[in-house]
This record gives sequence, structure tokens and C-alpha cells, in this order.
Amino acid sequence: MGKHEEQARNLHSKGNNCSISLYGAFLEDTKLDGNIPAPRSIAGKCGAVLAAEKILRELGKEKNIEEFEKEFISKFGYLTCIDLMRTERRCNDYVGESANLIDKILGK
Repeated sequence: MGKHEEQARNLHSKGNNCSISLYGAFLEDTKLDGNIPAPRSIAGKCGAVLAAEKILRELGKEKNIEEFEKEFISKFGYLTCIDLMRTERRCNDYVGESANLIDKILGK
């Protein structure tokens, strides 16, 4: 388990929502502007997806957002919270895997 995945999963296990958990794991690498997207706030997307998109934008990797989304869908089938909640997976899995996908995109 990578550093960012572990941090994201730990933050989520402590009761933080998926957006805050993922974003918090990358705080050292990003510039917090106080505007972490709330889960489901944009097109009903999972908070981990929305946070990942924000992280990639802040790191100058906006062109990789589509790649992230394709890989997330490949792994879990959906981007939206309502659809993901109908699966057997848990939010902690979405948070952890999102951290891994970001690290993969960043080459870490």
C-alpha cells in the first residue's frame, strides 16, 4: 500500500468524507484553496472522483482527468455515488484506489 493510499484510507476510517480524505492525503503536494468539492456536488460523482479531479488540476495534470475517470470506471463500473453505493465495494475502496490512480498518473 502506497503512502497516499494509506493516508487516504486512514482519514476516511476516522470519519472524514471521501473528498476530504483523498484531498487530505495529497495536501503536501497540492495547494489547498478551501474549496474541496463535496460528494455528489457535480453531476452526482463520487467525492473521491471529484477530489481526484481537483488534485490533478492543481498539479497541472488536467489532461489526465479523462484517463483517471476511464481507469476508475474500469475498476468500479461507475463514477456516480448512487451507482457505486449499489455495489458490494465500500467508500474506503474508492478513496484508496483513487489515491493509487493519481500516483500512477504522477509516476509515483
